[in-house]
Amino acid sequence: ASIDRDSLIEFVLKGGQKPALTFTAPGNFGAVDAVAEGIGIPFDPEQARTWLTEAGYPNGEGLPEVTLMYNTSESHQKIAETIGAMWKEHLNVDVNVVNQEWKVYLKTLENDPPQVWRLGWGADYPDANNWLNDVFHSTSGMNNGHFNNAEFDSLVEEAAREASPQKRRELYKQAEQILVQDVVALAPIYHYTSVTLTKPYLDRTFAPFGGEQLSTWKAFVR
Repeated sequence: ASIDRDSLIEFVLKGGQKPALTFTAPGNFGAVDAVAEGIGIPFDPEQARTWLTEAGYPNGEGLPEVTLMYNTSESHQKIAETIGAMWKEHLNVDVNVVNQEWKVYLKTLENDPPQVWRLGWGADYPDANNWLNDVFHSTSGMNNGHFNNAEFDSLVEEAAREASPQKRRELYKQAEQILVQDVVALAPIYHYTSVTLTKPYLDRTFAPFGGEQLSTWKAFVR
C-alpha cells in the first residue's frame, strides 16, 4: 500500500509499463482486471501507516531491519532504491537495499532469503494456469517463495481440470485474491510492455506473444 506504482513508472521506468495489483498479466486467459474487481492492494499510504501501527510499529518504531534484495541490474537497482525511498517517506522505515549476481542470488533465495526480494515472470503460454498454478502451487519447482496455502492449491488445481471458461475465470480470481490481498505473498509492481513504431498506413495485429504484456516485476514478502 506504500508503493506508488504510477510514479515509479512515470519517473523511473518511463517505458509505458502497466501498474500491477495482481500477478497474471493482461493478455493471458484468466487475468483479472484488479481495479474493476477491487482485488489487490492499491497505493494508499494512510492505510499502510494504519496497518504498520496495528502490527505494533507506529511510525516504523521498533521495526527490525528490512532488507530488499535484487539481482544485479541497473534497472532493478533503480526500482529497488525507489521502493525503499517510498517506504522511508510513507512509513519512516529504513530499508537496506542490496544486490547479488544472478547465480549467487538464486542460492540465497533458496537457502537464506531476506525479508523482501524481487523476481519476474514471463509466460510460457497465455493462460493463468502458467502464472498461478505453475509458479505458486506449493509443489511447484518454480515456487521460489515457498508459498504454501491449501485453499490456493485447491483453487488452481480445480481450475486446471475445469472445462468451463467462466468457472475457470472465477477460480483464478479467487486464487489471485488470496495471493495478493488476503495472504499477500507478493506485491506485484508492474507488467512489462513492448514499445513499437508502426508506419501510419499499416494496421498491426498483435498476437498474445507479440504485443501483450506477458511479464510481471514483483517483490516477495517473507
